[in-house]
Amino acid sequence: MFELLALMADTFFKEINIRRNPKFQKRNKKNPHERIITELGYPPEYLGPKSPEEQATILREQYQFPLQPLAKVAHKNIPKGAEGLWVLPTFQSISPNIQDPTLSHHFALKFVLERILSSRPLWDWSEIKLERGLEFLRPTKLMMERWEQFLKIEDKTPVVPAQFGLGHQGESPDYARYEIARNPREIPFSSFHAFTMLLTHPERLVGPTESEIGICCPGEECCDPLDGKNFNKSSVIWFDAGYLRTWYHFSSIAGRTGSVSGFLFQE
Repeated sequence: MFELLALMADTFFKEINIRRNPKFQKRNKKNPHERIITELGYPPEYLGPKSPEEQATILREQYQFPLQPLAKVAHKNIPKGAEGLWVLPTFQSISPNIQDPTLSHHFALKFVLERILSSRPLWDWSEIKLERGLEFLRPTKLMMERWEQFLKIEDKTPVVPAQFGLGHQGESPDYARYEIARNPREIPFSSFHAFTMLLTHPERLVGPTESEIGICCPGEECCDPLDGKNFNKSSVIWFDAGYLRTWYHFSSIAGRTGSVSGFLFQE
């Protein structure tokens, strides 16, 4: 516990010092539209997505997800850009009593974060944002529209073609959203999707950060809890010093992250 508190304090004061830097304040006024390609990639432990059946078993038995039978996808072609198939429950299946889609996403994310916390050490600001609700974290309109479009085609528990970050390697959230918006069959994923994928594939983030690409979530918008105004950031997730960590950022962090996304099946 003492080590965790020390890590939190060290990161907090580093963030405060960065904000006092005039160069940071000048850059923060505009969301950088950047793409920085590096040699970072997936760790060797990650061999690609497990079978949908294995993923469903993990979510149902280890993490108590209320899953319906899986959608049938055996006859469908995986679209270009996808690395494979992921089991991703709907927000409504986790929070069936909430009618508002945005609130439903919020409570589904909280459900997933609780299970991440039970499975591995997590250090982040998400709990602060979740406690204060949509004031600091909200899904993008594009994500909600395209996710709903996917659900109109699929039934039961969705099995979704997706990629885990390399497809948008080194792109800032703004850049990734622009590229995804140009592809009418691509879905920008939020941290709900990313954390669910990490529950079934924890080996995707194991470190070290010098060689492993982190995850950016372009399907949501965040604002700094110390700011509370500008929703020009997205959650980023990486592994460091024994912890799964999340933060919020408006850049690709010098090419160290890649945005996660899904796809509509090819017709």
